[in-house]
Amino acid sequence: MGSAPELFFYIEMNGAGGAGTENSAADQPAVKEAPPTLTLEDAEWYWGDISREKASEKLSGLPDGAFLVRDASNRVPGQYTLTLRKDNCTRLVRILHWDGLFGFCEPLTFISVPDLIAHHQQHTLAHYNPTLDVTLTLPISRYTQSQETSDQCDDDVYDSCAEIRQEMQQRKILETSTEDQCGLQGSAEEKEQQELKERLCVEDEQRCEDDGDGGDEGVRCLEEASWFVGNLSRAEAEELLEGKPSGAFLIRSSSSKKDCYACSVVVNDEVRHCMILHTPRGFGFAEPYDLHGSLKALVQHYHRTSLAQHNRALDVRLAFPVHTPHTAHTPSVPS
Repeated sequence: MGSAPELFFYIEMNGAGGAGTENSAADQPAVKEAPPTLTLEDAEWYWGDISREKASEKLSGLPDGAFLVRDASNRVPGQYTLTLRKDNCTRLVRILHWDGLFGFCEPLTFISVPDLIAHHQQHTLAHYNPTLDVTLTLPISRYTQSQETSDQCDDDVYDSCAEIRQEMQQRKILETSTEDQCGLQGSAEEKEQQELKERLCVEDEQRCEDDGDGGDEGVRCLEEASWFVGNLSRAEAEELLEGKPSGAFLIRSSSSKKDCYACSVVVNDEVRHCMILHTPRGFGFAEPYDLHGSLKALVQHYHRTSLAQHNRALDVRLAFPVHTPHTAHTPSVPS
């Protein structure tokens, strides 16, 4: 039997802290005159006009303190809703707006929504309601998850890619939640990024040695002309891969998104499609694995490494290019 749908109720915020909390009326800051350092439109946690159901879906399964801000359901300009996780439930909090000031209850003392959120990333919400003894520690970034929206890729609705990025986002948030708030997060992420890059380089060096020991065949089978097919639709890719064994693959350009590519690969007699991100750091199936300097480098890496490191349902390597070098058309391959 399926679980009952989650019900949504707004939390009352009255400014009276519960017994035993450290907050008092003194915690309510005075009106600030300095301009905010961040506009609402630039805030990663601001999702604009999305439904309460979609907001709850974004937060599902995340720890306490995960949050996002969206436009109020009544679509009245200047009214917003804070959606956050507390005690394994999704909570809704109205953000009030009057005479250029914002807050959760009167008196309104914040000059902007980013100013309000920044304050409560350091101070608990228990001042307003004792059941909300939580700080806004885990912002859900629309920049990280925006590419999961299927209509952005038109006919390239990549089933596996969405699962990859969702898993990476949740893993990143859960890791972040275990760190303290003393400025160690940035350095930890930089260290992790560097370690990952070094590991990929070592694996690629080993790959080159293995290919060298095997003669020219290993290198020749991964020539760009054997797997890059340029502009090809999803349906055409499936037709081209029909009847081929698991691990047969091709790389194609997206027909709807600039600098976006797709890997179509056979997994257990079924063709699966994965988006390939192209970021300033390089190519990859998901952050922070977008470190390959070219599509060829990505193919060479996953010729030796299973895609299961991103998605358990894709336990396959890019083993068999769709074309052999002497029969393939040769479109221009991006570096």
